Amino acid sequence: MVAQPAGLNWARDAIDRTARQFDCDDRTAATIWWYMNSSTFFEHALPNPDVPAVRARLDTIVAGLAAETDVTAASLKAIATDSLANRALERADAETATGLAAQLGLPAPRFVEIEGRAFVRRASCCLIYRSPAGEMCISCPKRTPEERAGLLTELVRRGR
Repeated sequence: MVAQPAGLNWARDAIDRTARQFDCDDRTAATIWWYMNSSTFFEHALPNPDVPAVRARLDTIVAGLAAETDVTAASLKAIATDSLANRALERADAETATGLAAQLGLPAPRFVEIEGRAFVRRASCCLIYRSPAGEMCISCPKRTPEERAGLLTELVRRGR
């Protein structure tokens, strides 16, 4: 069973803490917080999820963050899809991500192969580059496809 977030103001508290930590606005803070936490969320939900419980918790988190900011539920669900897909790739099981995303009402995950290695073709941006100390991620969807492919190729060649 996946527990519900604690406290009535959990979303506001999470956003405020993240905004202070990353020196950013509420929208960016909510996005960064969910990007960091959604990975852990799916780590604990896989490999044998209780789909109704996971969906209920996911819906609660998305609704809570969306209610406190102008981040859309669609954007938050795209983050969830990308995190789910990354966790599934760690288990070498992209099919699980696709099937579970459908059951959870999430967009279908997308993948790209670079030099024989699968990566998530992200649909979401973590917005970390909006923080004074942040920069765009290698796989940021705001990069051109050619730039992402080049950076991911370098990553593979360095053995990461």
